[in-house]
Amino acid sequence: MVPRTALVVHRGAEEPPSSIQELPLVNYSKAPSQPVLLNHERVDYGPLRGWCEAIERFRDYPMDELQQLKSGGPDVLPVRVIDCHEHEIVSVQEPLDYFALSYVWGPASVAAQDPAPPGKSLPEHLPATVEDAMTVVKQLGYRYLWVDRYCLDQSDTAEFQAQLNQMADIYRHALATIIAAAGDSADYGLPGVSIRARARQPRIRIGAYTLWSSMTDPRKVVRETKWMTRAWTYQEGVFSANWIAFTDEQVFFQRSNRELANQERWWKVSCEMFPQGGLGAAVNCPLLAMFDNVWNNAGDIHRQLMRYTARDLTYQSDSIKGMLGLVKRCGVGPYPINHYLGVPVLGPLINHRKAIGRDPSRTWTLTEAFLVSMFWKSEGPGPRRPEFPSWSWAGWRAVYAAPSHGLLHLGLSFQSAVGFKLSVRVAEGLLDWEAMCRAKDWDLYEDISLLPHELYLQAPTVPLTVCRDPRSKLASWASGTAAHAADPETMKFCAIFQEADCDVLTEVSLVDAGVEQRIMDTGSISLKGILLRQRKEGMVEKPYYHDQVICCVLVVLEGQDGATRVGSLELRPENYFVRWKSNVQHRGAKEGHTWVAGQSKPYVECDECRQRAFRSIVDGRKEETIKLK
Repeated sequence: MVPRTALVVHRGAEEPPSSIQELPLVNYSKAPSQPVLLNHERVDYGPLRGWCEAIERFRDYPMDELQQLKSGGPDVLPVRVIDCHEHEIVSVQEPLDYFALSYVWGPASVAAQDPAPPGKSLPEHLPATVEDAMTVVKQLGYRYLWVDRYCLDQSDTAEFQAQLNQMADIYRHALATIIAAAGDSADYGLPGVSIRARARQPRIRIGAYTLWSSMTDPRKVVRETKWMTRAWTYQEGVFSANWIAFTDEQVFFQRSNRELANQERWWKVSCEMFPQGGLGAAVNCPLLAMFDNVWNNAGDIHRQLMRYTARDLTYQSDSIKGMLGLVKRCGVGPYPINHYLGVPVLGPLINHRKAIGRDPSRTWTLTEAFLVSMFWKSEGPGPRRPEFPSWSWAGWRAVYAAPSHGLLHLGLSFQSAVGFKLSVRVAEGLLDWEAMCRAKDWDLYEDISLLPHELYLQAPTVPLTVCRDPRSKLASWASGTAAHAADPETMKFCAIFQEADCDVLTEVSLVDAGVEQRIMDTGSISLKGILLRQRKEGMVEKPYYHDQVICCVLVVLEGQDGATRVGSLELRPENYFVRWKSNVQHRGAKEGHTWVAGQSKPYVECDECRQRAFRSIVDGRKEETIKLK
């Protein structure tokens, strides 16, 4: 546990000695030679220049094939940059060293009132953060700065779109990104650069001793900034090889983990107070969860979406635009990836793991690859985004959670007894979705308004009554010798199936805040399930490796104009409860463990109860076509 502040004790003058006995209690990977007293009025550019020199020194470090892949291939240069000495926008004709700026605009920014003019001119009044960033570039001995608002010419539609598509590459190939990790608008400025002072470092002289504070751990400061809550800045941080973050206390430096050079280990996490390193790439480093790496595992895009959707958007219509750079970067590796209205379209994880001996023969159709990713979940409910369809995560203001590991490995059709067909409506009638996709050129940055938003899914359907887990309100509901649980813990929401000899509860994941509220108000709600996976008879008792999803159901709320996807239901070995209405002997019942969300979860393994839960879902199914909107 790193404290917010510590005191360094020194006997004598104000300046620290070359070595001290009591060091600030920060998380060291290497003890610094000496801490530095901070000037709250002005940034000390000496350490910053040292970091830039080291960046340049290691930029030409020989890379192996893997590192070359991580570097992102050939340089993608911006079309124009700001010449900080001449205070004008200039065209880029050849490779050059430039800095990028990542910051929060804020609602009252000067820049929001003063539009960027085309051509070489900069507005007469620039936001304080942009002006300060230009000062920093000059103080570091460089000339050029890239700022999205002023370096992207919106009057040239084709060029603007092309540069927007390459924004991730522009951040990746910058020498470093200046991050405005202070304030909540572009008018705040970079503390310690011009007029905005920084927090004064507490210090006190007691007799022959001087005590001064080590200040707040800069990693903690950065993690708690407004900048870290914004969705657009997420990929800017991910794709930046080097951060120079200006906080209200000091400047913090962090280098991405995408290089493997051991020579970098001491200085790659530094700050003004400890300019030679010593903070270490511990679990609390902001870049540790954001660094740009070669993403050769198909599951990485789901992890990135989880982090991205946890952040805030000013304009909800940007929810897909703000993640396209992440999807593009995932496709840099050895496996292709695309998306359809935000939903990732990629192959099974089992195909991505040939090197460790997994079955290389398993392949998916494009339709199955798409439908697997439609089984995303959410960390909680949220309101609708009407600009996007309900079957896409982008259609909801909620934190994304990946589909189950078993689905990502084996998909929907593997050893399944049900089939499905996906279509879209065109002038001539219904057209197979996959045929439509194969007939067009896939483009990450295409105009998604031209894509069909309504899907017609032909598959078996089942009626569902969804309610709160009755065990959460009635302790007696699960008591008695007849009760038998796979999952002994209560669920938030569940589908209840009332059979002649038992009642079955199966966990339901809901994303619609309105549906959740209706359940809370009325006790239950009638929904429909689209059954896309039903393990074949005889396979329930003997699951295939990683084939833990026995049934897979999209949960929808039907209306006059189609069905809204409001959640999903998966029958797994550990997420149901069976209450028998008479005593039943469960001779084969035993304790089991499985992995759920990265944690081991205990459950009661009973073939008889599992079979009954399975039958309760699949009985009464009928084939129909549902319009998903």
